[in-house]
Amino acid sequence: MLELNYALEHIMKGINETITEYGFRPEYPNGVFPPELPIEKNGDNVFVIGSTNRVEDIDPAVLRSGRFGLTLTVNPPDLEGTKHILDIHTKGKRIDRKVDKNAIAEKMYKKQMTGADIAEMVTKAFSHALERSGIYASMESGRFSPQQLDYFSIKTEDFEKAIDSFKNNVKKRNPIGFQQGKK
Repeated sequence: MLELNYALEHIMKGINETITEYGFRPEYPNGVFPPELPIEKNGDNVFVIGSTNRVEDIDPAVLRSGRFGLTLTVNPPDLEGTKHILDIHTKGKRIDRKVDKNAIAEKMYKKQMTGADIAEMVTKAFSHALERSGIYASMESGRFSPQQLDYFSIKTEDFEKAIDSFKNNVKKRNPIGFQQGKK
């Protein structure tokens, strides 16, 4: 364990020195591993763990064979997973009895929402419900009463409004350094 700690300290020192010496280099999409990084293959067991939701923006040279031993892709959940995640994020929330959570989950699944997206949609639906029920307005005017919450619930229309506002942020971007019209 001592060897691992020393190796990590050496790597972090090298990263910090490299970043300090050369500055952040926007031409390297990963920004942390410029070519000058003082990590050598000398038999040390060094594990680099990273994550991104923009793998298409990583320089293909970084992902070339022999650089990383294993790359895991975590896809959006399947329909059953989406239902389960929706159940987790709606637990303890006042959901109207008429809400068909299976239908809501199917809409979320069709839009390829991740767990974070589903959590955000539940939060937005809650916010829409507060607005629809007039609770936000009564809070702003100073007339809010806790009894208003007795009749509060998140309805299907609140979920639908949240889902309709969802923009899947997966869009094609030009690689860093690309100049449009360059020949």
